[in-house]
Amino acid sequence: STELYSTPICVPNAPVINTISPTSGAVDTPVTITGSEFGATQGTSTVTFSGISAGTATSWNNTQIVTPVPAGATTGPVIVTVNGVASNADKIFTVQDFTLSVDPESQTVTQGSSAPFTVSLGGQNGFSAPVTLTKNSSLPLGVNANFNTNPVTPTGTSTLSISTSPTTPEGSYTLVVQGFGGEQTHLTSLTLTVVRPT
Repeated sequence: STELYSTPICVPNAPVINTISPTSGAVDTPVTITGSEFGATQGTSTVTFSGISAGTATSWNNTQIVTPVPAGATTGPVIVTVNGVASNADKIFTVQDFTLSVDPESQTVTQGSSAPFTVSLGGQNGFSAPVTLTKNSSLPLGVNANFNTNPVTPTGTSTLSISTSPTTPEGSYTLVVQGFGGEQTHLTSLTLTVVRPT
């Protein structure tokens, strides 16, 4: 008779996340992950927030990991993967963020006149960091643009006053407004059309 012998296959235990703290915050917030089977050191293991890798952790041992929330993360599960085996995905981290908009999105002005735009910022999931506004576009000859309030803490607004000179060339110009706060960046744009006085 033929005897068959099988070699036992060692399947690594899946990492288990018991808690995350805090459970919400902005990008770059340090998060403590507690559980088991993480391994003594990080090595090739990873932590992801909503699918975005957190990179190299601040600290790592078999039962606790400390790592910052990575840029680009959105609200979603925190998952630890060790030796290709993923943890449970039921621990959700809520990413705090802000919204940025401008009203109206376009205006027409005559050479030598000005136009106000309202820049609005809204907070999401408790976001409360001040947001610094900047103009991300070069302005045409004779055009000045200034925010009356900067930075702005959501929920809040700032009036962007754009003035032209009698020598500003006719045409349509796009101005990009950037908001940066809480390690988050958002962009919005507006269009200014300059025409001759009638």
